Amino acid sequence: MNLFDAAELRMSVRSFCQEELNKEVLMEIDEFVSNIERYSPEIDADIEIIRTLGKKLRPPYYAVLYSENKQGCYFNAGYMMQQLVLYLTSRGIGTCYKMLPVGIYNKDSLGRKYMTCIAFGVPKDDLYRNPAKANRNNLDRICVEKTEMTKDMETLLEVARLAPSSFNNQPWRFVISEGKIHVFKREPGNAAVNNITDVDMGIMMANIVACAEELWIDISIKSIQDIKDKKYLNNKYVTSIKLG
Repeated sequence: MNLFDAAELRMSVRSFCQEELNKEVLMEIDEFVSNIERYSPEIDADIEIIRTLGKKLRPPYYAVLYSENKQGCYFNAGYMMQQLVLYLTSRGIGTCYKMLPVGIYNKDSLGRKYMTCIAFGVPKDDLYRNPAKANRNNLDRICVEKTEMTKDMETLLEVARLAPSSFNNQPWRFVISEGKIHVFKREPGNAAVNNITDVDMGIMMANIVACAEELWIDISIKSIQDIKDKKYLNNKYVTSIKLG
């Protein structure tokens, strides 16, 4: 299974077998984690793998992301963690995003702040789903076409649409114009929730980037100052994705 398939077919796994992953698989996961791409390379952030196998009422493993607390850190955290989620899904390993679980520290030994976390392991039940059955907004509800959407745009927006989000809030909105996908975030109006939705936006962006690479779709990501300077009712401009 490739990463595009993983983004389309993944579902949250909420029940895990108390089964240890093969040592070779764990080493490969560690190797993958050490090479995860940051959306903002200047932000100091890392993912820590924590084994909780055998502990009552807990999944067998957590992956916890800690980061320095600076502008863009929550978006960067979601972007990093979703790369691991897609990788694990492609390997047949179940995942589920969590709020701060009991027993997980809100800071690491370097003083970096807890950002996000996933539980992972061998799933008890289904790992994959039919994308048509996903409880997500249709593209026509979250996307405005000022110019015609290309097939490649539709493909990338479909995996963006299917991205997981906290409480299934799906904060992403898109505008298609002149070969670009302009990305917006629906503002929650609450500072605490705003951080969570920034994580969600990073998750969504990771889906787009990973699948573009998998499908050999050439994209570049850059904010456009003229759009950034404008005010939008209940929405915030994030960035723009140019195809080709």
